[in-house]
Order: sequence, then structure tokens, then C-alpha cells
Amino acid sequence: MKRKLLSFIFMVLLLITSSPLVGFAESKSMIALGSSLSDYQREEILSIFGDKNSQDFLTIDGNKVNEYLNDGTDNSVGIFSSAKVTFHESGYGVNVYILTPENITKVTESMYKNAAIVAGANNVDIEIAAPSQVTGEGALAGVYEIFSKNGLALDSNSIQIAEKQIQIEQFLSENTNLNPSQISRLITEFNLNIINQLEDSEDISESDLRSLLEDILSKNNFDISEEAINQLINHGSDFAKSDSAKDQATKEALEAAMASYEDLDDVFNNEVVVDNGSFKINEVRILNPGEGANYSDKPLLGIWYSFTLNDDEEPTPVDMVWMDHVEVIQDNDPNTINELLMDACPDEEFYESYAVQIKPGGTAENAVGFALDEDLSTPIQLKFYKNNRYDPNSKLAKELILNISGLN
Repeated sequence: MKRKLLSFIFMVLLLITSSPLVGFAESKSMIALGSSLSDYQREEILSIFGDKNSQDFLTIDGNKVNEYLNDGTDNSVGIFSSAKVTFHESGYGVNVYILTPENITKVTESMYKNAAIVAGANNVDIEIAAPSQVTGEGALAGVYEIFSKNGLALDSNSIQIAEKQIQIEQFLSENTNLNPSQISRLITEFNLNIINQLEDSEDISESDLRSLLEDILSKNNFDISEEAINQLINHGSDFAKSDSAKDQATKEALEAAMASYEDLDDVFNNEVVVDNGSFKINEVRILNPGEGANYSDKPLLGIWYSFTLNDDEEPTPVDMVWMDHVEVIQDNDPNTINELLMDACPDEEFYESYAVQIKPGGTAENAVGFALDEDLSTPIQLKFYKNNRYDPNSKLAKELILNISGLN
């Protein structure tokens, strides 16, 4: 199981909290389980959360889901998705993970990421799991209930604003040509620009919102319908009136999220720290068929990187650190995760040195290649995991976005 950022819960938590989350001197966790889990499933979910023997958890039924989401759910509806929230001391930040990504179906990965951008909850890890495919409302209500039990007031109006934003992202996914990453950026930048304008003026008009939105669409060359524009303007009007839009913590969360949509120059300046060392991206190029070391009939994405091994590590092959820690995804399929598999090396210089052993404290360079189809517009996501990415307990260290449209 690969953990994935659960951004839509970030977003909702930001919208529903009128004050920053208080830091805890020591980590404190709470679990909310779906009421429909069998004894075996309950044990399975607790094991996934790392609390197999825990008897201290909340139970979320259909009535509780309706209490928070006002979606008509009642106790005749099975609730299986579950949540764990771990509170940390001030300054820890926020991490949200889906532990069973194949079983949470309502929101795409990019929607999760975008929602995280507008979230604003502080100093927590949030984990989500389900034993079978579900939409995830049970876990969402569970997160709300956990926050409530820890003294955070929930505003029903803000919850509805958050729910509507998720629906807008789904509408954009189904009715535009924007890929999930582009939708994520659009929503995030729009919300951040609303906050920036509110700093100069207490009110923001419909024409102001339209102008902000059209500037973003033009700058990013995004094409959406008038219906989609109107939905976003309506959302912007509601968001501008919320307490979270006036909270400095919200702005900081959005700014941090926007930083993930990095230009290549920013990607090259990043050092990504993992458990046994650090990565640096040195060059990214697309090699057309017949160009350089690309002898195939498809474009080849070439990534040149260096890795510095920690002083206390055993010698490690430079190619293995990439394979162990980095997932490369082009999110251009609405139904499946399109992980790009390592293909031919893009640089003959590294044909024989790709498995060179890095000494403790040493640095080595390498190049990796990934075959692309004809889609040279959808950004590439580089997901760096803190530990071995095939370990179910490994968490995301950094995600870099490569906008490859200008590389060809």
C-alpha cells in the first residue's frame, strides 16, 4: 500500500476551524472506526493504523455522518472507512495519508492535494483506511468527530463550503480537459488570490472574483466553460466570507501548497532529504525518438540526479536509492494511477556506472529514463518517500511537479 496525501480533508479542516490547532507537548492519537466493520475488519484496520490491540476508539455511524455532512445518510447505510488523527507539538505541520488508496474512491489524488493546499489544520498526522471500496465519508466524519473531541469547534457552514469545493473539483474533472494537477493548481491559486485581495479590501465583488479567476486561467492557458467559471465564482464568494479566508494560518498553508507547483529552476534548487541521504535533481530533458541515447519509438523523459549518502550508512548503489525512494507518475488517466516505469538510461555516460556504490558521506550521479506516450503536456509528479517506498509505513518526504510541456 502506498500512502497518498489526503488533501480534501486538509481543506475541510482548514475551513471548519476558526482558530489554529493548539500544539500538544506530546503526541496524542485518536481513532474513529466505521460502525459497519466486522470484528475481523476492525482488527485489520487497527493493524493498518499500527494500533492492533487498541480498545480506545470512536465509532462513526450513518447518523453521525449526516450530522457533519448533512447528506441524508442514516444508520441504514454501511460505514466502513475509518480515520486516525495524531496531534503533535506546535510547528510540526500537517501530514495526511490514505493507507488504502485503492479503497477510497470519491476524490482523486490531485483533488486530495488541492484540498490540502487550502486546509490549514496544524500539527497533525491524519491517516485514512477502509477494508473495501467506499467513498470515504465515514472517515471524513470521523476526522470531524476526533477534532471535536479535542476541543475544536466545527462550523456547519464552513463544512458545506468545503463539500461544495470538492464537488466543483469533481465537476472540473468530468467536464473539462484539465488534468488533476491543473485542477488542483487552479483551485489553490484562486483561493490564495482571494485571501491576498481581502488583505487590501474587506469586501470582494463578483467582478473582482471573475477578474482573479480569468487572470489565473489566462496565465496557465486553462480553458473551462462559463458554467465552471460561475461555480468557481460562487465558491469564491462563499470562501471570502468565511473566517478561514481571514486567518493568517490559512494563507500560509496555501502559500506552502502553491510552492509544490514548481518551475524547473525551483526543482533544480531543491534538496530532498530521505532516511539515508539526500537527492538533487540536476537536469530534466525529453529525448525524442532517435535523439541522444533514445533508440525507441517513443519520447523518453530523462532525469539526471545526484545522491549524497549519510555518513553512518553502508555503501549503497546509486540506482537503488532512486528505485527505493522515488515514484514517477503522470496523472493523465481518470481511472488508474499511471506510474511511469524505469526505461532506458538517457545518457551513455551512465551505462556502466549506474550501479556504482556510494561511500558513506559520498555523492554520486546517475541518470534514469521513462518512456512517455504522446502526452507531453500533463505534468510529471516525482514523489520522494522518506523510507523505502514499498514499505507501507513510509511517508512522503517531498513531491516535485515537472511541467514538461516546454521541454520538448
